[in-house]
Amino acid sequence: MSQAKVDRYKKEKKNRAKNLKKKKIKGLIALFVCALFVGAAIGYPLGKVIYKQYAAERDANATINPDALNYNIQKYWSAMYSDNYTFIGDSIASETDASHPHEDASNADAEAE
Repeated sequence: MSQAKVDRYKKEKKNRAKNLKKKKIKGLIALFVCALFVGAAIGYPLGKVIYKQYAAERDANATINPDALNYNIQKYWSAMYSDNYTFIGDSIASETDASHPHEDASNADAEAE
């Protein structure tokens, strides 16, 4: 053997563990990238199909009867808040208010004079 071949062999032997580790890491990265592409190639179209079916079912079940909704809102209002609030004109006032808010302002102005 020539001296150049001997030196190359010694250098390869010295770095053999490091080179083997690099080779394994490159192989794992290549495997991960391939798995990512295969997963995307299968998962994306499959996900779109599943989402379209889910959206179609959701939209089919998303009908609201306005009369039933209005009835439920009125029933809830009367059960929870009708004792606490009263209607004055177009606004709602609580029972703790002594009078109409506009009357209080006019009374305060009259008392100030």
